[in-house]
Amino acid sequence: MKSYKREVALGSLIFLYALIAYAVYVFANGGHIQAIVDILSILVIPTFGTVAAAFGMDAFFKQNPRLKEPQSTTQNNIDSAVSGSELDK
Repeated sequence: MKSYKREVALGSLIFLYALIAYAVYVFANGGHIQAIVDILSILVIPTFGTVAAAFGMDAFFKQNPRLKEPQSTTQNNIDSAVSGSELDK
């Protein structure tokens, strides 16, 4: 089953940067240079936090495959029926 952790992280970063870019644009037109510096310094923590969380979750679930989402019960029933019929041969 495909997980979308990296795609969600990328989408979150794009959304975050779009909001920040708009704020920087508004402050630049108003001549508030110190506000731009403050906003860009605040941007560092969410950026690294989002990226670290996405790659951390990806690495965690690759190292712990048993914690992944279980297969559906229908798929388990089909698998057990197939393996049971093969044992009878």
